[in-house]
Amino acid sequence: MANSEKEGSKAARSIMWSGIENGGMAVLSFFILILLSRYLSPIEFGLFSVSISIIELLGLFVSMLFHDALVQRTTATDKHFNTAFSIAMILSIILFAMTSFMAPIFGKLMKNDEATYILIGCALTFPLTGLSSSIIPRQRRNLDFRNLAIRSLIGRVAGALIAIVLLFFGAGIWALVAQQLFMVGVGSLILWITTDTRPRFEIDKTAFKELIGFGGSSVASLLISFATRRIFIIISGLLLGGEASGYFNLSFRVVDMLWGVAATAVTQVALPVMSRLQHDRDELIRVYRRANELQGLLLFPCFITIAFASNQIVSLFFGEKWLAAAPYISALGVLTILQSPKLIAIPMLKASGKPNKILIGNLLELVLISAPLLLLKSLTLPIAMLIWITRESLGCFFMMIFLKYSINLSIFRQLRGIEVPLLIVILMSMLMYLTSALLPTGLSATTVLAVKLSICFLTYLASAVYLFTKYKAEFAPLLKKIFH
Repeated sequence: MANSEKEGSKAARSIMWSGIENGGMAVLSFFILILLSRYLSPIEFGLFSVSISIIELLGLFVSMLFHDALVQRTTATDKHFNTAFSIAMILSIILFAMTSFMAPIFGKLMKNDEATYILIGCALTFPLTGLSSSIIPRQRRNLDFRNLAIRSLIGRVAGALIAIVLLFFGAGIWALVAQQLFMVGVGSLILWITTDTRPRFEIDKTAFKELIGFGGSSVASLLISFATRRIFIIISGLLLGGEASGYFNLSFRVVDMLWGVAATAVTQVALPVMSRLQHDRDELIRVYRRANELQGLLLFPCFITIAFASNQIVSLFFGEKWLAAAPYISALGVLTILQSPKLIAIPMLKASGKPNKILIGNLLELVLISAPLLLLKSLTLPIAMLIWITRESLGCFFMMIFLKYSINLSIFRQLRGIEVPLLIVILMSMLMYLTSALLPTGLSATTVLAVKLSICFLTYLASAVYLFTKYKAEFAPLLKKIFH
C-alpha cells in the first residue's frame, strides 16, 4: 500500500512538472514569436518554417526511433540504452551529410540561394539531438519529469536570449537558426552533465533486435502523425512561396503553441489512466466520458476566444503587416472543436490495445494531405486551409469509426460528455459575436481584446464552478498527491 501511494504521488508530481514544462515552453515560445514577427518579414518566416519542418521530420529518426521501446520495456539494460545512443549518433551524422548534399536543390525549389545555407545550419541539430536521445527515455521511464522540464526551459531561454541578441545586431533569419541550435544544444548538454548514467558507444546485436522490433505500429503511427503536418508545411510552402507561407505558418504557430500544451497534458494523463481500466469496460467508458467533458471545458473557450479575437491578437502582438494571417487563425481556432473527440479517442484506442487502428487512420490522413497538394500545380492560402480542415475533420471521423468497431462504442456514446462544454461555447460565441457587433468603431485593439478576454475569463470561472461542484470529492486527493 505504501509503495502504491508513493508511485501515485510520483506520477502526480510528474504530471505537474510535465504541465510546467509544456506551459512554460508555450509562454516563452509565444513571446519569441511576437519578437520575431516584429523583426522578420513574412518571406523570411516562411523560409525558416519550411526549413525547420524538413529538419524536424528527419530528426524523428534520431530522437524517436527507440524512444517508446526504451520507455515501455520492463527490463531495459545499459546495453539497450548504449545501443540506442550509438545508432542515433550514426543516424544523425548520416542525416546531416544527406541534408547538406540535398540543400542546393532545396534552395532552387524555394528560389532563394540563402535557403541552401539555412537548411544546412538547421541540420546541425541532428547530432545535438542524438546526444540526449537515450537519456530522455531513461528519465521518462523513471518518471523524472522534473529534470526534463528544467532542461527544456533552460534550453528555450538560452535559445531565446541568443535570438534576441542576434536580432538586435541585424542577423535576421539567422537568429532563428541560432535559436534552434542553442535550444537543442543547451538542453542536451544539461541532460548529459546532470544524468547519473551517461550512454557510451556500444552496439549490441541482441539489444538492437529487441528495440527495433518493438511496438512497430505505435512508433510508425507517431512518425506518420508527425510527418503529416510537416509534409503539409513543406509542400504548401514550396507551392505558396515565401510570403504566403509566412502568413500560413504564423497562423499555425499561434494556435499550435496552445493546442500542443493542451493535447500533451490530456494524453499524458488519459493514456495511463485508461490503460489501467482496460479490463473494466464500464469504468473505462465512464472515464472516457469524463475526459471528454473536462477537455471540452478547458479547451473550447480558449480557442473560440482566439477565433473571435484573431484580428486584435495579430494587430496587437505581431503588427499590422501580419493581418493577412488573422482569418486562418480564426479557422484553426474553430477547428480545435472538431479535433477534440480525436484527442480522447487516440489514448482510448491505445489503452484498448488497438494502436494499429491509429496507424491506419494516420496513413489515411497523410494521403488526404499529400494527394491534393501533389496534384495541384498552384496553391492559394484559402485552398491550403480547406485541405487542412478536410484532413482534420475526416481524421477525427476515422478515429471515431475505428473506436466504434474496435470496442463497440457507438459514435453517439463517444460524444457523450461534451454537451455542457458545447452549450457553454455556443452561448460564449453568441456573446462574442454580439460584443463585436455592438462595440463602437474606432476602439483600440487593446480595448477590444480586453473585452473579449473578460468574456473568456467569465466563461472559465463558470466552468471552474461547475467542475468543482461536480468533482470536488476527487480534487482534494489529487492536489494532496501533487504537493505532498
